[in-house]
Amino acid sequence: MIPPSWWQYGDKPTHSEILRSISRHRCIAAARRSGKTALLQTIAASAASEGRAVLYVTLTYAMCRELLFDPVRWALGGRVIRADRSDLSLSIRGGGTIWCKSCERPELLLGRGLDDVLLDEAQSMPDLLYDAVVRPLVATTGGRLVAAGTPRGTENLLHRFFHLGQRGLDDWMSWHLTAYEAGTIPREEVEHARLEAERAGPTAQKLWKREWMADFASFVGQVYPGWDPARMVVDAPPPGHPSRVVAGLDWGFSVGHAGVIEVCALHGTVWYVVDEISAEGRSMDWWVPQIGRILRTHGVRTVYCDPSQRASIQLLQREVRKSGPGPWAQFVEADNAVEDGVLCVATLMDRDELRVIRRCEQLRRRIPGYVWDSVSAGGMAGTFREKPRKLHDNELDALRYALFTAARRVQPRPF
Repeated sequence: MIPPSWWQYGDKPTHSEILRSISRHRCIAAARRSGKTALLQTIAASAASEGRAVLYVTLTYAMCRELLFDPVRWALGGRVIRADRSDLSLSIRGGGTIWCKSCERPELLLGRGLDDVLLDEAQSMPDLLYDAVVRPLVATTGGRLVAAGTPRGTENLLHRFFHLGQRGLDDWMSWHLTAYEAGTIPREEVEHARLEAERAGPTAQKLWKREWMADFASFVGQVYPGWDPARMVVDAPPPGHPSRVVAGLDWGFSVGHAGVIEVCALHGTVWYVVDEISAEGRSMDWWVPQIGRILRTHGVRTVYCDPSQRASIQLLQREVRKSGPGPWAQFVEADNAVEDGVLCVATLMDRDELRVIRRCEQLRRRIPGYVWDSVSAGGMAGTFREKPRKLHDNELDALRYALFTAARRVQPRPF
């Protein structure tokens, strides 16, 4: 066994209980930063030190290396007799082996009899991964399963395993680990985050419950339930010069795709969406003078662009400068963290700090229909994660690029 001192959270009661459990199937529904990955690392290292064959599965190849291969190789030290970086496998003194694999390539998991399988971020893995691959792998050896993750609704493997454990069926055990119970984050920090979320509004509160309290609630309905056109749609911004003017740009410079630029001006503590261009099937030659005109009209100094096309950002910067007199705006990559960006815009709505000028018709039309959807999480078919639906969302993406990236450049994230 790995000595308890190897693991930094060994003195936490719930963590110790999970490590000592002899149940064949274990499930950990845990808050972010609660030590769940460290738990799986410890279980993997301990099992391999006992001569067992261990498969550690996470979402991507990069996560395999970052979350397990390097940390466990370092922690086991002299117990590792062979470390294969191409195969991401560790051979342990005494006959044990750890393989690190991603669920992006499930076919690579086949062909081994295993003593232990560990699933990290099980909420984003497909049912088929377990039913068609993992379960048969451990069947011949009577192998053990440990799954961990942060809840994302109820239609996923994590909730399925957690429910089995709560019912005590078929040698299943499950634990629900909130940020308060984990003890890995100071209690005052958790409480501070709760108060910030309460002040931010309903969307932030719901995200706080999911990330900090491991709540299985799922997002349904509108992405921006706080949108109130009767109050938030106005004819014009207040008089006076804004303290800041930025724009968000979503690419669509090809046939069949809408391109969008949304211009946002900050007056006091309230952001006003003051202008927009939304067009479909237009080339870069059409867009350059249009963008130059709208930027000069409003005095935009920074345009936050969809970061997926870096070369297009550089090209647009050059062409707009050639299209007319300055001052010219700077075109930069936007922060494309979808969930954080959605939270930023939702928080502005909840705090009554967002207005849309009436002439921005396309954005006004899109907001009510912007809804949550379950989309493929990648790898094998059959697993889903919640994201805003990718349909008529160009205006919403451009708005998020502008407001979230601007907020991040001058102040911390909402929470």
